[in-house]
Amino acid sequence: MSAASRLAQRRDLEARRSALAGVANVMIATPQMSLEAAADVARKAGITPLILANDVEGEARDVALVHAAIARKCMPSPALRPPCVLIFGRETTVTVRGTGRGGRNAESCWRLASPWTATPASMRSPRY
Repeated sequence: MSAASRLAQRRDLEARRSALAGVANVMIATPQMSLEAAADVARKAGITPLILANDVEGEARDVALVHAAIARKCMPSPALRPPCVLIFGRETTVTVRGTGRGGRNAESCWRLASPWTATPASMRSPRY
């Protein structure tokens, strides 16, 4: 690397540090605290919450299929009658192929709905 390149890199780094000089990062909640807050909102709305995980990672399409399988297993449970909500948290990813649009939430919803539509009507909540 030439001296001119090193100098340019140093100036760029100094400019970035200067731009961030007044920035402070503050964590206002842990992942678990966020899930518990969501559960509180559900309870207040008359919906039974069940927090299952605060460390979900992976491709959104794969994670959604696992969530759908868990939801289908929970539905006949007498302890978890509709209306209910299964709460998961963390970060999923989406690998975009081609000219796809949307994001991880759209991908998760689409994939979650796909196997759910094959669920027998007797396992679906009549309310929804």
